[in-house]
Amino acid sequence: MDSDPERAAQAAAEHNCLTFATLGELKGNIDAAVVAVPTSQHAQVGCELLESGIDVLVEKPIATDLASARRLVATAAANERILQVGHLERFNPAVAALKQISLNASTPPSPPRARTSIVRCSLKPTASASLPRALLMWTWFST
Repeated sequence: MDSDPERAAQAAAEHNCLTFATLGELKGNIDAAVVAVPTSQHAQVGCELLESGIDVLVEKPIATDLASARRLVATAAANERILQVGHLERFNPAVAALKQISLNASTPPSPPRARTSIVRCSLKPTASASLPRALLMWTWFST
């Protein structure tokens, strides 16, 4: 699926796969999806996929605000789906360039501190206890 139908058709032909024009067409045709859209659309697209029974890997950041992030987490739990947030910035050429600049600086910046939040969603209770089927985790960095 791509916002450019020509690009989608070209990729489908190259990889011998199907293309879809809308999110609704994905239901029943895929098990999981990567949400690689502008951050402002993460919650809308991610929730629609999760509600369609599709597991989601959403690019970082999870959403533009806390309410949208919570909506994604709640939708994943309510639909017994997996929601994972990708951490791909270390492969971003701009981040690599900044790292190189900081290595060449006379006084390197302080290293970032990683903070991790884990949200447990009880998706299917067991006979003995309500154990989570999925752990949703995201990390953010601050200096």
